[in-house]
Amino acid sequence: MLATPQRLPRRRASMPGSTAAARLMQPLALTSITSPALAASSGHEVRWMPAQAIATSQEPNRSSSIVTAARSPSASATSHAIASAIAPRARRSARVASSGGRFRAMMPTRPPEATAARPIARPMPLEPPVTSTDLPCQNDFEIMADPPLLGVGHQTESAREMQPVLKRVLVPVDGHVVAAEVHLRDDPRPPVVFMHGLLASVAIASELFDEPADESWIALSLPGHHPGRLAPGTPPSAIDERLFARLAEAALVEVLGDRRVLAAGWSTGGFAAINLAIHHPHRVAAVASLAGFAGGRVMGSVGWLQWLAGGLVGRAGLEAGMRVAGWLPALHDAIVRSCAADRRAAAAVPAATLDRMRADFVKHDPASLVAVLAALQSLDIGSRLDEVRVPTWVAAGERDPVVPPAEARRLATAIRGATLTVYGSAGHLFFCEWPSVRADFAAWRNGLAAAGSP
Repeated sequence: MLATPQRLPRRRASMPGSTAAARLMQPLALTSITSPALAASSGHEVRWMPAQAIATSQEPNRSSSIVTAARSPSASATSHAIASAIAPRARRSARVASSGGRFRAMMPTRPPEATAARPIARPMPLEPPVTSTDLPCQNDFEIMADPPLLGVGHQTESAREMQPVLKRVLVPVDGHVVAAEVHLRDDPRPPVVFMHGLLASVAIASELFDEPADESWIALSLPGHHPGRLAPGTPPSAIDERLFARLAEAALVEVLGDRRVLAAGWSTGGFAAINLAIHHPHRVAAVASLAGFAGGRVMGSVGWLQWLAGGLVGRAGLEAGMRVAGWLPALHDAIVRSCAADRRAAAAVPAATLDRMRADFVKHDPASLVAVLAALQSLDIGSRLDEVRVPTWVAAGERDPVVPPAEARRLATAIRGATLTVYGSAGHLFFCEWPSVRADFAAWRNGLAAAGSP
């Protein structure tokens, strides 16, 4: 609403030329009155004042502003001239009525696009604007890899300084897509390549470090897991050990060239890390398996999902269940918590970690997840474990309901020179049930460097 105009005492201008300045400013003042953008802006009201008192004032509480305009004998004629210049279709009313020497402004209702280019008299902002965003990670960006991306060892110092903190690379491989989240630092040691577990995502990789921002690492997606994907129509029979190794190697060629890495993984990712060392020994300088396995027959809730994925009827129902679980936080969280050692450990799983895992779970393709679950039970590299000839750290939880600790002992025995660590009273969730896993991993990695290992 517009305030009732106030009659103010007339005064002769104290500064030379002020009357001429007021006349020059009349069109601007009247144009601002006929602009709906001024009426739409918050807290604005228009008052008429004498030509000598043109000013913009602020209310004491700074919650609104008053834009003042010049009153002169020709104001009515000028305003009507401006109003008549507005196309009838672009306005419903635009006039200044006179009554008893007082003026009242009738604001037109013009579409925003019709007035975007018109000059508008606005008060100056009280404070600089604040720009905010609700993006989950402002340093993330996503690209499709075309030319190989060079690792830190291939970059100049200035290029490393300009490199973003975290970037995501999507690598197409024969119709499949592998996602690599890249966080490379200037570190002479081989970067850590972390592969997550089944139904999880690349977001879990940072849980391996006390200070992820200070480490050099790459997170690779498992086949069929967001942000990657399987080629349309890929049957479970095509998802084997060779496919796991081929997709991982193709992504690393794009990101690192021929640079060697420390392959690490959790659960199915532990299998993938050992598998990469078997199929591409030139790539892997060391291996860390956290609750990993050599054969894909697992237990617990994941074992039940695997059993359902093995039949046609169960597969269709499981796909529907995956979709529901993605949008029912309680159901998704129950699946994750079922991997803990007991109810007390399940209740202690951090809510923030569950939220991050769920955010990516809803983006997985249920059909791809079910295909990988169906293929999991046929995966087996047990007979080739002696081909791993690099330093290996095997870690497990003593009360793991998914991958029993006997599997970890089997790995440590079959891989020459492997180091075994078993966390008592701990389950499958390394990031919250294994209290010293980050320190233990860092100590083992630093020991490799001290011993002169790559």
